[in-house]
Amino acid sequence: MVKNSQLNIKNAITSADFMEPDDVLRTKQALESLGYYGVPGGVKTAYPDGPMFEGIHRFQKDHRLRADGIVRPGGATQAAINHCLAGAAKEAVETPCARHRAPASRQRTANRHWREERAKARLRLGDYCSLACGKRQKVGELKKNLRSALNPRIREEITATMIGISEEINQIESLIIEIDMEIQRLENSAAIEP
Repeated sequence: MVKNSQLNIKNAITSADFMEPDDVLRTKQALESLGYYGVPGGVKTAYPDGPMFEGIHRFQKDHRLRADGIVRPGGATQAAINHCLAGAAKEAVETPCARHRAPASRQRTANRHWREERAKARLRLGDYCSLACGKRQKVGELKKNLRSALNPRIREEITATMIGISEEINQIESLIIEIDMEIQRLENSAAIEP
């Protein structure tokens, strides 16, 4: 499995082109470990399928990337997947994840205080993004356990845990939006300063 590893692909993952079976399998494993892919029929194959492309699209939307359903070698989507797999909050300032990157038009030279505040906000943003990715990974693991659990009581417990984690993810995403707005406010105030 790709867990705590890197997604390395040779060719782009796209519905329009031929894809290497190993690349497809690695992509499915990465998406599954992040909670963005469920194995249809319980059998993971090296062939592309709809749930894989839906998972790519959802991941891109959740991380504010271009939601085209394509994973390119060395591209932003691959880098964001690897960032989430690594769970490295320390990399938040330099990550290619769109949540951690200010739009180029807003990146202007500003005073020291503004840069420090922005850096702190981005670090907090990275912490929350990594936390949300980890929780999504836990939901993916729970879904696997739910499929194999035969005891109704255990199934209810797993379902309740998944609901609780989903609520935590919603709260974290609310915090991420607040921090995004704080970064925007900081960048707007820096753009106004002479």
